[in-house]
Amino acid sequence: MIKPGTEKTFSGYAEQSFLPYVKTQLRHVKRVDIVWAKYVENSLKATTRSDRGAGVRRRVAANNQLPRNWKEFLHVDENKRELFKFLAESTSSLQVEKQVISTYGRQVLTTLPRNDISSLAPCLHAEADTRMLLHVQDALQQGHKKILLRTVDTDVLVLAVAFLQQVTEGEHLDLWVAFGTGSNFRYIAAHEIATKLGQEVSKALPVFHAFTGCDTVSSF
Repeated sequence: MIKPGTEKTFSGYAEQSFLPYVKTQLRHVKRVDIVWAKYVENSLKATTRSDRGAGVRRRVAANNQLPRNWKEFLHVDENKRELFKFLAESTSSLQVEKQVISTYGRQVLTTLPRNDISSLAPCLHAEADTRMLLHVQDALQQGHKKILLRTVDTDVLVLAVAFLQQVTEGEHLDLWVAFGTGSNFRYIAAHEIATKLGQEVSKALPVFHAFTGCDTVSSF
């Protein structure tokens, strides 16, 4: 989503591309959560990802050179594991007055101290898709009533509609999904879809989606 520009190193990418984007988001909101996927070896998802192509292993460190081909770099799970860890650590060092929370393996890192993070960590979710909903629930518990999920994955919209009632536990929440890449976004009101479909139909969506749209099953 945030590709490198003219930066030469990973620290340059963090300081000139990634962190400025996070700061830009903070202008319009009270809190930003960054949720990374975990890449588990020997999983069904790992097999699916291997079919998408191979890349070159490159160690992620502050002064190491960025890869020439960013897309191929992201084909390697170990590259992504190190990149996500590096960016999470970079984010937690931001000097800002608003809360930024980033997942960090099973744990989370925050820019502002929190007495209790038990609702967020430790977390065993490998998929960012489902872990995002834990952050939605935590944000709601912290008093936030309007939440926007930014994603390029249809799974997130399906899960948001399906589990909205469970996450909110009867509290009102405006849950929006910004779906798309670059500046081409479609804003979808997940709470309105859940209301129109009803609780029973909404709860059935993940089952249907597993057979039609998930990463590991191509069709019925």
